[in-house]
Amino acid sequence: RLPTGWTEIYRETVVNNPKGLLAIFKAAGGETGNLAVTLTSSTAKGIMVSYTGVDTATPQDATATNVSLDAATDSTIDIPAITTVTADTMEIYGCASNSSTVTHTAAGTENVDYAATKAGALYDNPFVGPGSTGVVTITQSAARAYWGAMCVLRPAAGGGGGPTLFSRLSLLGVGR
Repeated sequence: RLPTGWTEIYRETVVNNPKGLLAIFKAAGGETGNLAVTLTSSTAKGIMVSYTGVDTATPQDATATNVSLDAATDSTIDIPAITTVTADTMEIYGCASNSSTVTHTAAGTENVDYAATKAGALYDNPFVGPGSTGVVTITQSAARAYWGAMCVLRPAAGGGGGPTLFSRLSLLGVGR
């Protein structure tokens, strides 16, 4: 269950290992306190990034896309394209893999890369658009079960060049 105010963009339901979730929170700017997340896994990775210049009424420009494979038969994660309707958006995409390192060859910026007992990464890429973002390809070091997902942030009204990365926080939790 997501904390109050968070909206689920994608939840992995096909792949047994690793699980995953992408969610969005529309901050008003005066938030305080702690964010508590309860996990059922013994190993977890949390990544939180914040962006400025995002439309707060409709933060996603189009429906998110995803791909998953619950078998160790492929080493390429091809996240389907999104067709944007607005110019100057920000692609946010990531993946998780069962015990493999990942490499990204597209134009995006890697915000977080992790390879503890699982592997994955989170990227962003300014997209001029509107139109198709194109398929995003991420390569694993070996064939493993995986998932990948992408969403596109819509810019706030009034221009300003579109969404911009403001900050990032990465957390790793290892249970007993």
